[in-house]
Amino acid sequence: MLSIMFSGPYEVGALVEDFSGEECFPENGDEWSLYDYLNENNEGNYQIIWLVLFDADNFTSRTEAPLTESLYNLYKDQGLTVVGVGASWERSYSCRAWGEEFGITYPILDDSQLDIRSLFTEGNPPHHVLISHDMRLIYSQSGTVLDADFLIDFQDELTIALDELAMLSTRYNITIPKSPQLNQCYPNPFNPITTISYNLSKDAHVSLMIYDLKGRQIKQLVYTRQERGLNRSVVWNGLDSQNKPVSGGIYLYRIQIGDYFNTQKMVLLK
Repeated sequence: MLSIMFSGPYEVGALVEDFSGEECFPENGDEWSLYDYLNENNEGNYQIIWLVLFDADNFTSRTEAPLTESLYNLYKDQGLTVVGVGASWERSYSCRAWGEEFGITYPILDDSQLDIRSLFTEGNPPHHVLISHDMRLIYSQSGTVLDADFLIDFQDELTIALDELAMLSTRYNITIPKSPQLNQCYPNPFNPITTISYNLSKDAHVSLMIYDLKGRQIKQLVYTRQERGLNRSVVWNGLDSQNKPVSGGIYLYRIQIGDYFNTQKMVLLK
């Protein structure tokens, strides 16, 4: 049950007051509280909180659920905490069935009365919320991470927040690497969206290109100068340079950062 009374919804930049909810997955009945993640209550272990607001009977919410888990796995070691906030259980999935069906490992709260949702939106789900380590609302948008443009905007805000977190956190102790690094895309295999991330040891011009196995250029994803930092990322949605879907199979993504080159494989399932 919500621990505060609030007319909502919050605007970006506002301080989010503490609220709590009842966990229904993976444990049933445990109380989850936002301010448990406030840094002074959490031994200085700074966190970014991502709330995934969804209805269990909403097709888009069901379709994007596995991708939210993939993104959680991509960023959790950098201080991202994900919490599902679900409703409309009685018409489709139970809370436990939802978590098990979609392979969710983050906690899910039962928001059947829409108490938590009303803090952030008056619209329909899915809706995605990012709360900073000092409990400021930094992102709140309705839409789906299945949409490439939406995902890019979401990840831009998340990356900025995690970069700040890296400078503050005593738990993760993240340092900028001494040399550039191209990371394995996630998920891989994928259908139809995957995220490619890389680290910049210094400010540099970055070029990231998709190729097929015959060496033909499929799409230029990045061609710009960027500042040093961890986990710069870009999404590929399986479209070529003409915005047409490509066929399933093995593709290569190749990055050039100054005089650093690296190429890795990924598998698009159809």
